[in-house]
Amino acid sequence: MTNHIPETLDDLNVLLKRYLKSSLDHEVEINAYVPPAELRSIVDIDPPEEGIGEDQLAELAKSYLDHSVRTGSWRYMNQLWSGFSLPGLVGEMTAAVSNTSMFTYEVAPLATLIEKAMIRRLCSLAGFEGGGGLFVTGGSNANLVALMAARYRMSPESSLQGIDGRQLRLFVSDQAHYSFSKAAHIMGFGRDHVITVESDELGRMKPDDLKRVINEQRALGAVPFCVAATAGTTVLGAYDPLNAIADVCDEENLWFHVDGAWGGSALMSDQLRHLMAGCERADSLTWDQHKMMGLPLICSTILFRDPTTLLKMNGLGGEDYIFHGSDDGDLGPMSLQCGRRVDALKLWMAWKAYGRLGFAERIERLFDLAQHMGTRVVAHDQFELVAPVSSLNLCFRYVPHPDATDEEIDQLLIQARTELVRSGRLLVNFARVQGRPCWRVVLSNLDLTKELVDQAFDEIEASCRRVRLDLT
Repeated sequence: MTNHIPETLDDLNVLLKRYLKSSLDHEVEINAYVPPAELRSIVDIDPPEEGIGEDQLAELAKSYLDHSVRTGSWRYMNQLWSGFSLPGLVGEMTAAVSNTSMFTYEVAPLATLIEKAMIRRLCSLAGFEGGGGLFVTGGSNANLVALMAARYRMSPESSLQGIDGRQLRLFVSDQAHYSFSKAAHIMGFGRDHVITVESDELGRMKPDDLKRVINEQRALGAVPFCVAATAGTTVLGAYDPLNAIADVCDEENLWFHVDGAWGGSALMSDQLRHLMAGCERADSLTWDQHKMMGLPLICSTILFRDPTTLLKMNGLGGEDYIFHGSDDGDLGPMSLQCGRRVDALKLWMAWKAYGRLGFAERIERLFDLAQHMGTRVVAHDQFELVAPVSSLNLCFRYVPHPDATDEEIDQLLIQARTELVRSGRLLVNFARVQGRPCWRVVLSNLDLTKELVDQAFDEIEASCRRVRLDLT
């Protein structure tokens, strides 16, 4: 029996509020890097034979937070998600306290209605009027489910009889997320059968090259079954030309999937929705609300133009112990999972708090800030953009002098980035574009301002200069 609920929660409340205040304090650093061996010596992480008692839970939480990266800080520009959402936190806490699963209306009544309402709204924004979908465990999972649906449409009997997938071909751009290769591995048609399509200088799939490689594969006796476009590529943030790709899919009778895990949130804005033009012609759409919309991890959806897709694909029988033929609209039979968190609650609470227009204003401001930072890069005589700014990703290099070699530029970047990360002043990543590393800054924190973006750029510039001096 738990005896310490009031005291433990009071202590935890104080601890969490202190942590959040420090994370949102613009002067507080993000967290200095500690090597794994040193961190293991600081915190006893081994599971004990005898417990230390529930009255020590707040102390354990403090140890965890003391050594966590402050992803809510403006200084976290490392991944496609960052920032802090108060409505999202309230939704997470409420979902955890109620502790139910999204398989039947009977155990999750309001949660079921909320998830359906959110899916309807998201489908409407995507142009899937009357469509359907579910909240899933991330963009990679959503992409996997979409490919399963594409295979099922091509060969419904494979659900019972299996399928030799070695002749199947999936087409993605050379900028697509690695989750498609993982899905090919999981589904058994093989990573070698994910065919990459050339992208242009902005990182967008070339429709003409897509048509060419499809024809090539058909001539070899392969069976094309799906094209996956990207709306917001992981590195450059590019949006593939969805209408032109949809034309090819219509001509070739292929399933058209859009991976909008990162860039799908442009649909929230009247000003930015043009980036997703053609999305309404897709068969399926991945959309992560924990990215550009700032919700806590995980908050992801897979959406389908045909609302019957998931039930046809996943309603395989054998679940009568839990699903009793109720007409309450249980969501469980549609899902690959049995137990499933109420992730829709945090999105619902945030949408209630901000409305679509509130989200739109925040996202539009981030796009403006990305353009501002891009302007600063271009104006600086020692920085150069790797590609024009398409959304919230900025990829650039520091060139210390006109005669600098590629090796010198690359070494300087890696060392400067390491110096920044280990100092705790800024956590920013690097990526390889055309085989060479570049700074990759992601502006996904909805609370960023022009002043903070300028400070981030100044930190990168100062770090590059310090390392340059050390190398000379």
